[in-house]
Amino acid sequence: MRLARRLLFSLLTALLGLTFAASVAGASTAIAIRGAERGVAASGRLTFGEPRLAASTQITCDVTILRTIGSSIAKTPGTLFGKVTGVAIDRGPRGEHCAKGSTVESITDIIPLRDRGVAGTHTELGGGVLLYVVTGGRAELWKLIYRTFLGVLPEITGILFRVEQAQFLLRGAVECLYKGGVEVLVRIERRVVGTGTILLALTSLPRDSGSILCPVTTGTLSGTFTLTPRLTIELI
Repeated sequence: MRLARRLLFSLLTALLGLTFAASVAGASTAIAIRGAERGVAASGRLTFGEPRLAASTQITCDVTILRTIGSSIAKTPGTLFGKVTGVAIDRGPRGEHCAKGSTVESITDIIPLRDRGVAGTHTELGGGVLLYVVTGGRAELWKLIYRTFLGVLPEITGILFRVEQAQFLLRGAVECLYKGGVEVLVRIERRVVGTGTILLALTSLPRDSGSILCPVTTGTLSGTFTLTPRLTIELI
């Protein structure tokens, strides 16, 4: 509620409104998510590489990330609220949906792992799209961890979360395993969930195995995603 300055009555009304909003926000312990009962898909263009190096070291592909999300998130940092279940990589029928820099042309596959050294079971969906299922491994892999929210309660404008223990194997002339955490900010407007953006500065996937011939020592991911279906949130 906006604070009116012209009339004392308006000022008192605003103050009373703020007090009520604060009491409601304080009483709420969780964020309810509506519309995610059948899972959520995040589709966009994802870049892997090291941003401080030349674009020639980067790989960019069209991807869709599938995930399950609980019906509510406790407003406690570190809360588990879902998992990534699959990663679909769209290479196009001739590989045109995956752009590779000149120094990584020898990399032929980007493979999401469901466990250390174990590739996710993949299915060819046609048109060059490969869907990798990343469930069935250790419980700590591909977890969605709540970090915090943005905005002033009761109006939440964003939710920050982390994809814990994401693992990608780059395969070609060499094999390079990268794993780490991916920080994501989901923007919310009028309680409707909009796009999600990977926070490049907070995302790090160090090389876990491989030789000095691997493209980078520490990689990262960047990209913006559109989420479906339409999700709404409310305080509970």
